[in-house]
Amino acid sequence: MKSDDFYLNLTKFVEKLNLYCKKLIKTTKDLDRLIKQGESSYCDFKKTANNLEKIAKTLVAFANSEGGYVLIGVTDKGGKVNIDPEEQKFQLEKANELHIEPKVEMQYYIIREALDQHGIEELLTLVVHVQQSKLADHYFVGKSGNRKYYYREQDHIKSSSQANNPYINRLKTQDALQKDNNIDVSKIYDAFSEMGFLSEKQLFSVLQKSKVEDPNKLISTLLANGYIIAEKHDNILYYRLIDPN
Repeated sequence: MKSDDFYLNLTKFVEKLNLYCKKLIKTTKDLDRLIKQGESSYCDFKKTANNLEKIAKTLVAFANSEGGYVLIGVTDKGGKVNIDPEEQKFQLEKANELHIEPKVEMQYYIIREALDQHGIEELLTLVVHVQQSKLADHYFVGKSGNRKYYYREQDHIKSSSQANNPYINRLKTQDALQKDNNIDVSKIYDAFSEMGFLSEKQLFSVLQKSKVEDPNKLISTLLANGYIIAEKHDNILYYRLIDPN
């Protein structure tokens, strides 16, 4: 794997770590951090979920890709508007029932932002976590009953056949890559346990001591399969183990 190609993927994996860490969606500060990152492969802004067909396509696209978050009550430009979370949940469930086959799995989080010092007035935002589908086989169903396949690419929704979904292609090669590299995740747990992260040099050393023939290929596979995350601090590349829980 060329180093240039590897560095091009760093932003994506750092973004994935941030968006899937549950602690990032519990406070207003955490929500603001997500909004600041902007719309992406893993995050979408929606002022409301009242347009059932539009929100259904978004949910389908996330489920058919790698999952993600829909922020209800956030405009395209990142501004916040007050919403009724229960009403928006109702709309989301209605969209899931009428326009998605099979239904996607969702979790809801309500973020409350006090607008006065007494907390009497609040600005409410609904965070919707769309679960990644293992089969990526969800379809949008239109009013006429026609079925259409959608998936997420960067901050866009794309329509195509299931076979053209790049995520599907990654799933098909995942087992082969793991087998080829003979991955044993437990071997790197101990190396990460003391500091919680390893520099690129330290990780290479650990893999070489474990007699890994191609460290670059193994690191690429660990990243692609969600075992580790890569991030840069002070121009130094570090790897962090992703908590499987």
